[in-house]
Amino acid sequence: MTGGVTQVWVAFGVSGVLAIAVDLGVFHRKARRVEWKEAVIGSVSWIGLAVCFNVWVYFSRGHRAGLEFLTGYLVEKSLSIDDIFVFLLAFQGLRVPTYAQHKVLYYGVVGALVMRGIFVFAGVSLLRHFHPALYLFGAILGLTVVRMLLPGKNIIKPAENWPVRIVRRMVPMTSEYQGERFSVFQSGSWTFTPLFLALVAVGGNYTTCCRSGCAMEAASRRQLWRS
Repeated sequence: MTGGVTQVWVAFGVSGVLAIAVDLGVFHRKARRVEWKEAVIGSVSWIGLAVCFNVWVYFSRGHRAGLEFLTGYLVEKSLSIDDIFVFLLAFQGLRVPTYAQHKVLYYGVVGALVMRGIFVFAGVSLLRHFHPALYLFGAILGLTVVRMLLPGKNIIKPAENWPVRIVRRMVPMTSEYQGERFSVFQSGSWTFTPLFLALVAVGGNYTTCCRSGCAMEAASRRQLWRS
């Protein structure tokens, strides 16, 4: 990438981190249940920010870049509907208290977004040097569809995915939730709480389910991220 493009993405990353910090440190500093009206206002606000950024990309980078960003955003927005149902299943399966769900979502999704960013940037770099990899991404999407159509493959149990099973076997766990804490110090050692298990479930499922989205994003945004 050129210096100008690098500066843009650095600014974009810093803005994202600041937005998350403000949301967690100001609007949701105390654990509480998020009401319907507040959730709608928050969603509309985040969508509005994305639209404003898309407008800036359109006028600063051109029509094609703006269209590619919009395509990637709409793809991710549509896939996020599936993520919501997965999150709800994870919360129900692990009986996560309502007041702690927002914290688990934020930390779990932020961690998974880091992994998703790595996947997407790697995919874009691969496409720049080896264009036939686009067919590999298409194959990934095809296999995903086939797996969804197979009997028994569409049963989702986020509270029993492989990251959760590994954590349960390898780390000590308390039997009860300890407020918003992911770990507590007991009997001279640190012990993780079920809330940490919920964090693993959310992050693990989000990362696993992002394979198809990463493939589509890498294909749709290869021009936007080109130097």
